Amino acid sequence: MRFWDRITGGAATVTVETDKQLYMPGETISVRTTINANNEVEGKSALVSFFGQEEICYEASKYNEEGQKIGEEDEYETNQTVRAEKRIPGPIRLAEGQQHVIEAQIPVPLNAPPTYAGPRATHEYKLRVELDVAWSANSGQTVDIAVGLAGPDSGD
Repeated sequence: MRFWDRITGGAATVTVETDKQLYMPGETISVRTTINANNEVEGKSALVSFFGQEEICYEASKYNEEGQKIGEEDEYETNQTVRAEKRIPGPIRLAEGQQHVIEAQIPVPLNAPPTYAGPRATHEYKLRVELDVAWSANSGQTVDIAVGLAGPDSGD
């Protein structure tokens, strides 16, 4: 593996596809990952991660040393709300120009709130597949995932 590719994770290009656009809590995401070797790659494993993040923006008052209000400023708070991971064991060995496909499934946690984007709050989900290469920056791709609101007849 070339030195620069080790530093940047450029030894492979990772492409992630899912079976649909919208998932409900408890459903399974079918993931198809294609790894294209830009040069020789020896991956220890691949990690499939599904995670949700909530960001809330609120106004916070600022005060001077005398306790007088001097203005308001937007503040942001980000929290990870749910996470699911699945490790695909290796080794994953590819010569330059070779391609490898990984098929995996990962569940959407039952407690996953729906995707939301409002003026002061967002709740979004990401799916990331990352190739774990020893002594190297890991190659990977992250895609957006939408989670819907479970209905009353869904059993949740």
